Amino acid sequence: MQPPPQPPPPPPPPLALQPEGKPAVEIELRLDDETSRVFPVWEDVHEGGPGGRLWDAAVLLAQHLAERVGQDSLRGKTVVELGAGVGLPGIVAAVQGAHVTLTVRAVLLTKVMVCSRHAHGA
Repeated sequence: MQPPPQPPPPPPPPLALQPEGKPAVEIELRLDDETSRVFPVWEDVHEGGPGGRLWDAAVLLAQHLAERVGQDSLRGKTVVELGAGVGLPGIVAAVQGAHVTLTVRAVLLTKVMVCSRHAHGA
């Protein structure tokens, strides 16, 4: 006789800003063959809805910007990220010197600003 199946583990608690104001998730992206950089990301689908989730496509686009486009290609360019959510691709573009405009829901704005400041070392 087999034991009854175990219930699935509970979902992880929603991520939020830590008391010190640090983002809850850090994504490491390769900038070239020798260099990588950690980019902070805030994620909370309970407060931000779908825009509060770090989507796989955003990570892939951010990695493409960081690894293949290169800093010189974005420096001084204008980038608009529509429906930016947690803003990872836009933050990566800004760190590489682009002038970036992110469109996000008001509930996410403060969190994206905090992550951007951390990415810029402020």
